[in-house]
Amino acid sequence: MRSFLPSVILIDAHLPDLGDLRCIEEYQSGFAPVIVASDHRSLEIEEAAREYGAHAYVTKGDEPEDLELLLHKISLIAGDLAEVH
Repeated sequence: MRSFLPSVILIDAHLPDLGDLRCIEEYQSGFAPVIVASDHRSLEIEEAAREYGAHAYVTKGDEPEDLELLLHKISLIAGDLAEVH
């Protein structure tokens, strides 16, 4: 991940090889915002994602307009982070 610098990192909260959301800490080097996606709304997952440093939490059933707004906000964060580096 260090040689490739994405503008956004999207993590599925339910990937079996992920184990848990601690991997977010590994990607929290400040170069890209992290979004955690889940197939259902879960306050427990959302709180854990934010605790580990995720910038946003979305469910796969969210309205397209909500996702579009989130991606716009994340693009602004990504731009700010890119200016720092």
